[in-house]
Amino acid sequence: MSDQSDTGRKRTVLVADDDDTARGLLKSVLQASGMHVIGEAQDGKQALSETKRLSPDIVCLDIDMPLMSGLDVLAHLRADNNNVIALIVTASPTAQNVHEAIQVKADGVIAKPFNQAKIKSEIARAIARKQLSPNS
Repeated sequence: MSDQSDTGRKRTVLVADDDDTARGLLKSVLQASGMHVIGEAQDGKQALSETKRLSPDIVCLDIDMPLMSGLDVLAHLRADNNNVIALIVTASPTAQNVHEAIQVKADGVIAKPFNQAKIKSEIARAIARKQLSPNS
């Protein structure tokens, strides 16, 4: 996986999860993978506003957050033609959750519990898909 964008800079990431421990762990794993975490959010509304404000390359959205789910955040971003690489993070990767993530044009799903290898692999797949289909 390339931890850098096409311009050679580290890829920027926003991490959104209402669980402080999960958010901190995901942030640590991303940083250890060479990413630059530029923002965090504890609920869906904050995730939406921070994504619009910071314009990260990648956003990791927990499905279950207060005020607005990660799926709702992503639906709003896609409606605004935001082409951010979006990964849905969930402790319940059920068929229904995965189907809903696909419907709102998520670029990948990260199942909890996660580790560095899983996250790097899913981000690499998402980046490759986005490069093959930049308007997805």
